[in-house]
Amino acid sequence: MPPPVLSSLSQRVLPVLQLTRMALVFTAIADSTCGLLLRAWRDKRIFGGGLLVHLDKYQLIATAIISVGLYGYGMSLNDIIDRRRDSQIAAHRPLPSGRIGVVTAHVICFLLALSALLGGVFFVYSRAINGWA
Repeated sequence: MPPPVLSSLSQRVLPVLQLTRMALVFTAIADSTCGLLLRAWRDKRIFGGGLLVHLDKYQLIATAIISVGLYGYGMSLNDIIDRRRDSQIAAHRPLPSGRIGVVTAHVICFLLALSALLGGVFFVYSRAINGWA
């Protein structure tokens, strides 16, 4: 039997993960990472050198942060907008079931959008720091 603290924490985190559909976020990360790899491959063909020379680990991290932020933002915003319809056809979802309040969902949505924005800033500045155009 898990300790009560762990059980309490999982009961708080699980609805957030369901609201943002974080189980499927890896597809978004893979898609944007593929774009970054294609750009590095293009730079390798134009400027020469190995693929890893043109791939920045900080940009990979920023790409993952942006992907998680935008994906979670879109999924949570969709649930906020569809909460009345979901109460009729998917009452088990976090918002219609009351496991997450509307204000909390808005805060989560805002924080995910902010993380995507900050990830974008980090992406741009990581290129500038490395001397890339």
